[in-house]
Amino acid sequence: MTEVNLLAVIAMLSSFMLGSARAAAAAIVDTQTTPAPVVTHGGHRYTLAFSRATDAGWHVVRRDADGDTVLTADLPGHHWIWGTRDNVLLLLSQANADGGAKGWRTHRMLADGKQFTRVHADTVADGYVDRSPDGQTWAAERRVGAHKRIVFFAENSPSMRVFGAEDVPHDDADPQFSPDGQRLLFRSNRSGAWELHTADLEGRNAAQLTRDDTNNTVNPHEYGGEGPPRWSPDGKHIVWMRKFPERGHDLWVMDADGTNAKPLTDNGTIDDAYPSWSPDGRSIAFDSNRDGNNEIYVMNADGSDVVRVTDWPKADLAPVWIRID
Repeated sequence: MTEVNLLAVIAMLSSFMLGSARAAAAAIVDTQTTPAPVVTHGGHRYTLAFSRATDAGWHVVRRDADGDTVLTADLPGHHWIWGTRDNVLLLLSQANADGGAKGWRTHRMLADGKQFTRVHADTVADGYVDRSPDGQTWAAERRVGAHKRIVFFAENSPSMRVFGAEDVPHDDADPQFSPDGQRLLFRSNRSGAWELHTADLEGRNAAQLTRDDTNNTVNPHEYGGEGPPRWSPDGKHIVWMRKFPERGHDLWVMDADGTNAKPLTDNGTIDDAYPSWSPDGRSIAFDSNRDGNNEIYVMNADGSDVVRVTDWPKADLAPVWIRID
């Protein structure tokens, strides 16, 4: 999350970040407006998990058939979900049970909230976190010198490896492994503006996917230009959030080689953000402030049939799909 500082988001919402963590985050906390958007794929069932602003801070929530369950209710600090692999949630957390330095660290836990585990001791920046399809390598963003760079690391490894060359005058952010694990999708300002790129895992054979100079000069504290991208499950398409001057964020989709880009939403100053493909590739979940505050929505992969999923008085953000059986 290069332009959006998650700590700044937390500060803006500090007016309702009061009270006891356990009291605010206990049990079922939402009356859902639609049935749980369960997707069946490959013989397994999937539902949504997302980040929720509560009186106690940001917590990770799973949508269930009878309401919403807060998975991080008994954990101190803020918790922000950024991805999934099968039935494992990939998140950033400020929980510092070991008394270490404050900051965001990569963690994982199961879809039922059990086995909450710190992945690496070092802090990382507040952006996308991913784990390779084979489960061996994690990717996150971290400040290296004067710039944010993507780093690779193994669970419990003492070291991190910088993606590409270390001494380059640009920022790379929001990494995601391709479904086959051979390439990385990410944002970068290496061309002078924030655009979407892919490269192999050594940083070679890079390809710039987007080229739109009109949308990269917005507020640097927002996702200017091309926002965080997501591969489709079959690796053939990419969905992302795009910002134009004098507009909110819209969701766009394109082929994996950068061709055939088209908008999925077109809502003026409204913000539609953080899209996530369902495992069958037929639906996209996202958050939006189209009804006032940020809620979770689901639509068909072509942008049709938008349905609001949550109804929470503060904010629900950044949905992902998680296997629940």
